Amino acid sequence: MENLAHTLTGFAIADLGFRDRVGRKAAWWTAALAANAPDLDILLWPIAGEHAYMMEHRGYTHSLLALPVLVPLVAWPMARLFKAPLKPMLWLAFWALLSHFALDLVTSWGTMLLSPVDRTRFALPWVFIVDPWFWVILTTPFWLTRLTRVARPRLSAAALLGLAVYIGVNGALTEAARAEGRALAERQALNLQDVSVWPTPLWPNVRSVVLTEPDLAHHAWVDVLGGAPEIRQTWVRNLEDPAVAAALATRPGRDFLWWAEEPIARVGYRTPDRRALVVEVIDLRFWLPMRERAAFAMVFDVTWHPRDDRYEVTAWRWRTSGDEMVLPGLDAPIARSPAP
Repeated sequence: MENLAHTLTGFAIADLGFRDRVGRKAAWWTAALAANAPDLDILLWPIAGEHAYMMEHRGYTHSLLALPVLVPLVAWPMARLFKAPLKPMLWLAFWALLSHFALDLVTSWGTMLLSPVDRTRFALPWVFIVDPWFWVILTTPFWLTRLTRVARPRLSAAALLGLAVYIGVNGALTEAARAEGRALAERQALNLQDVSVWPTPLWPNVRSVVLTEPDLAHHAWVDVLGGAPEIRQTWVRNLEDPAVAAALATRPGRDFLWWAEEPIARVGYRTPDRRALVVEVIDLRFWLPMRERAAFAMVFDVTWHPRDDRYEVTAWRWRTSGDEMVLPGLDAPIARSPAP
């Protein structure tokens, strides 16, 4: 979940009796810091590079096993700074940190709750990572305080309860969309392997559904509240292509397969002689239909050696939604030399 939602959740937790015990400023600043502290792993990007961040985000600092370290690391200096009693500050930091893990858990990215003992990514992909309805629910105590005589702690408790209900409703909508996805696959007589359901921004009733066959992947929008779903896009999964296999056999390729939930691949040629190829591996979990591309993909430059029919990976890089990189052979025609 993005940081504004984490911060507002921290403020609501601070209102649950902590403000009276440690003071308003101490409670709010400590809650805001603790509710966002796990995302300090963003420092991996400038320190270790983009790939390290993509692989390790929501790892060590998002682990339940890190709580005994993170709680005092936040609470003790804040207690000293605001001259507040340490015990309630420790409890405030604990609950605010726990809220971060809980809100991340219900998004699509996946959180390594047991890192480094177990690197499994746990996820209940019920809500989109940026959800304005979170902001609406969590800001109600701020303006209702000025309009009613209801005590602020009660309003904040009600907001947290409302948030929990909203998340639960999203979980139910996800399962309803999964059932509609299975029904769609049956109508289309697909050789169905799996149905994956992912949240979309703004409209909780609309879900991104991926129907997987052994060699194909289909994408559909499912509106749980009405409308007949239909398959909008179909891709050949392409994971057995020799150029793709060579890319996925590299260390970055293996990392991508570990990270991805719905991998497919596209293969194109960078030169007319077809010896220079480009391979893009995509995770359909983050497919952006409006842009006809994935939010996160990995691109490999591959050279084919026809003498021994061997594929060699010569370079690789991440391609994100903000990256306007054009891939010859996939996003643009192959550049050809002018006729003599």
